[in-house]
Order: sequence, then structure tokens, then C-alpha cells
Amino acid sequence: MTRSMIISNRKKRNGRRNFVVGLKVDTVGKTIKQLRTFLRDRLRKQIIAPIDLDGWKILEEEVDAVYLSMDEINSIYKLDLSDTPHLINYRNDFVLGCLTGLRFSDFSELMKDDVRKDMLYKKQNKSEQWVVIPLRDEALEILRTRFDSNVAALTNGDFNKHIKTIARMAGITELIKFSHKKHGKDVIETKPKYEWITSHTCRRSFCTK
Repeated sequence: MTRSMIISNRKKRNGRRNFVVGLKVDTVGKTIKQLRTFLRDRLRKQIIAPIDLDGWKILEEEVDAVYLSMDEINSIYKLDLSDTPHLINYRNDFVLGCLTGLRFSDFSELMKDDVRKDMLYKKQNKSEQWVVIPLRDEALEILRTRFDSNVAALTNGDFNKHIKTIARMAGITELIKFSHKKHGKDVIETKPKYEWITSHTCRRSFCTK
């Protein structure tokens, strides 16, 4: 019996779970994309010697993702956060994202002059394309609060962390199962719905409701 078989049998006897160690496909692909962008910038500025980047493949995977219904969005919007006021701005930005369909990089940096006659005019950071979005009453209220209070832009990392807490407090706890590839293997995870929520959930919710 080989050493690896002995270790495997020990794990089975001890009731341990086998964890797949490694990075997700999309994480690897994003890292390659960022490195390629950096190298092209260095090449353009003639800082490094020429490199052929044509064969660099960007790995991608169709990722499962959740979206929220209008009832779930309303439960978040109406949630009493008087005991946790530090979460209010995160809650407001999340609802704003769901009602406008903007990316986090766009809805987190909206300015007062982006709103004219209850319409939102925004040049998107990623595509550099203009969009004009009619604003619901809830979105207008959130924006007025932001502008009147001079709320500072939030970070994506903190946003993704706190919105999970807010969704849990709002009772969005249904168990959801998703699969993804990690280190070349299929990994299936079942978690409460709030744990799957990220800033991208805003765009999915906007597109599906």
C-alpha cells in the first residue's frame, strides 16, 4: 500500500472531509487578464523587451449566481438598522444597485449632477458608454440621502462583507446549491442564500425582476 493510500484511508476512518485546494477558474482567468494588461502597458512604454501575448488564453467559467426578487429587495430596504447604523449606507447602495442595474464601480460613485429630472445619466466606467435610467421613488430617496449627508464612497470588499450580514438579518436564508471548478475539479457547495450575495447580485436582480 502506498503512502498516499494510507493517508487517504486515515482520513476516511477519521471522518474528515476531502477539500479541494486551489483557485477558481475565474480567479485564475482574472489574474492572467490583469497580468496581460500590465505587460502590454510595459511594452507600450518600452520598459520591457517585446513579448508575444497572442497565445495567452483567458480562462472563463459560466458562474452560478443568485438574484433577489422584489419582495426580497423590499425586505432589505425596509429593514430596521437603527441598532446597526454603520450598515445603513451599505444597505442603501445595494438597493440602489438593484434598482438601477449599475456596476458597483458606477453606483458607488454617483454624484449629484448625475441626476436630472428624476433621471440618472451615467457614463459607465467599464464600457465608457452612457446610460440614462429612470429612477424609482426608492432610488431617488436613497440618492437624496447620500447627497444631503455627503456619504463617502464605499469599498467593494467591505460592501460584499456587510451586504451578506444585512441579507441574513432580512431573513434571506434559503439554502442554495451551486457548482464551480476549482483546481480542475467540480466543487458543489450548499450555503444560505445570503452567503452567495455580492455586488454582482445587484445587476442580476435588476435584469431578472
